[in-house]
Amino acid sequence: MAGNMDKTSIFYIVDDFFGCGWYRCHVPGLELKRRGYEVVLDGAIDPAGVEAFDVIVFQRQWRPQAVQAMEYAISLGKTVVYELDDDLWNLHESNPAYEAWSNPAILGGAERLLRSAHLVTTTTPALAQHLRRFNKNIRILPNMLPLEHWQVPRDRPEGYDKVVVGWAGSASRWRDLSIVKEVGKQLLDKYPNVELLVASGDDSNMIFPPHPRIGRLQGVKIEQYAYSLTQFDIGLAPVVDSRFNQAKSDLKFLEYSMLGIPTVASHVESYVHSIVNGENGFLAKNDKDWLKYLQRLIEQPELRAEIGAAAKAFADERTIDKTAWMWEQAYGLSLAARESA
Repeated sequence: MAGNMDKTSIFYIVDDFFGCGWYRCHVPGLELKRRGYEVVLDGAIDPAGVEAFDVIVFQRQWRPQAVQAMEYAISLGKTVVYELDDDLWNLHESNPAYEAWSNPAILGGAERLLRSAHLVTTTTPALAQHLRRFNKNIRILPNMLPLEHWQVPRDRPEGYDKVVVGWAGSASRWRDLSIVKEVGKQLLDKYPNVELLVASGDDSNMIFPPHPRIGRLQGVKIEQYAYSLTQFDIGLAPVVDSRFNQAKSDLKFLEYSMLGIPTVASHVESYVHSIVNGENGFLAKNDKDWLKYLQRLIEQPELRAEIGAAAKAFADERTIDKTAWMWEQAYGLSLAARESA
């Protein structure tokens, strides 16, 4: 896994190749590669392997091997970055990651790496503020979308009168979905043309029991994720207002918006800086708001189109091809550092 000495090289030591690893490492890494840098992503940690790279990014790492690799990279004068997009200190016990990150040895390893890194990159101002107790050099790099995976049509056939209200989320977000449990039942009772489409999983049945107009969104490869969302006419983004969630990003709104899907979201820190209520989406503070805004969108297709178009305009500015300069700047790279492939 040697680096090419002819051009600036970046090594992402990733914790996963799915949600976090995808958005925080793969997406910017692929764009930086297009810009002429050598980029490698790997989940294996070989301390000696950092020798060949100029910038080493440790994504959500904690293991002793990662500590060794970072210390060695620092001794060699490499640029060392720690990347984190979650408040691991305030996970709810229902989160699948809670058991691991509540282990003092695991969390302590991450804290040691955070303190040692030259730079910490993260997603939101709230999380940046929390991480400053470990490292003063924080750079906020918001989540961005890879345009090539999101240029998918969301066409509806002539005479289409069904309205699909959808939610896409992982097993760690079932508590959030429970916010719209009663509202979902009311919508199904009132509108015979409404269907609910929610992420599949055994636990989701605890939120919405089997119903002829409730569908399950099947899991897909992350490259195909945008296609699965094209089934939605309205997107749900409920979020429990907890300390952990206060540090979360606006990614769900961004994903829906890139496809022109109007969103109703919880009035929480994640969304209040991106959604202008009634212009590019809706922010709900309680059940009354959820019901009101969803009914408007269900009953008014022209409003769905208007809100969706405004949301799409917002998302169009949050693609990695337009914003990779932020990663270049954070990593201390420049146009002069690039060499042609």
